[in-house]
Amino acid sequence: MNNFENYLNHIFDYLPQGKTVEAMYYSLLNPGKRVRSQLFFQLLKDLEMNDNYYEIGAAIEMIHTYSLIHDDLPAMDNATMRRNLPCSHIQFNEAIAILAGDGLLTESFYQLTKSNIEATKKISIIQEFVNASGCNGMIYGQELDIINENNIISQEELQKIHYNKTGAMIVLPIKIALILADKIEHINQFSKAMQLYGLSFQVKDDLLDQEDKNLIGKDSSDKDLNKSTYLKILGYENSLKLYYELIDECFKIINEIGEFPNLINYMQSLIERNK
Repeated sequence: MNNFENYLNHIFDYLPQGKTVEAMYYSLLNPGKRVRSQLFFQLLKDLEMNDNYYEIGAAIEMIHTYSLIHDDLPAMDNATMRRNLPCSHIQFNEAIAILAGDGLLTESFYQLTKSNIEATKKISIIQEFVNASGCNGMIYGQELDIINENNIISQEELQKIHYNKTGAMIVLPIKIALILADKIEHINQFSKAMQLYGLSFQVKDDLLDQEDKNLIGKDSSDKDLNKSTYLKILGYENSLKLYYELIDECFKIINEIGEFPNLINYMQSLIERNK
């Protein structure tokens, strides 16, 4: 992980230095768990893929970070804190924050082109990135999230939002690792498992938000924004029950595929997270 962090610390050194790049570094290096890139790296270990593929891990983190910058903007969630630090538009200004998000998204694809992968796999991986982060995935989920503010929606509709907004970028690193290892026969099963895992993340966020939003380092919440949450629909106890049901079903599917100790151990380490 330290080598990957070192890679991220110098990832934009080739660019003209200015406020936009400074803001890109600020948010990318903001302390976080690196969940999505770690899912990628841990599965690579299990698949005995020895190359580092830091470019791909970086692209995953860059797209996730861009989404957080834009999500925090006044026109979206209007947050001021992220991971207990000022959001990009507070630390810099709104215009620079927008440019930083745009820069992270754009430069992520440069990282993919740099990766030492055969051309056909590289094209497949780029397509997966677009599908997961674009209008068929994360952006679609964000749109559904926005248009359903102040609406009463069903659990199924809420799950549709989070399957796209959160789940798509949780599934992505797993699919990429399987493509690299020529294990595409496992993509459908793994995708189902990781969708459940991604959904569990949102349920957990709702639970933490109920307990204390300071635990997750943010000063805005879905409750504050009058969005539907699992707690609002199901209540605390049923939401907690759902959380563990999603986790159990996820691990059951993965264990049916084969043995993936590094991935499972990492995923289990996140189950009892408090932020």
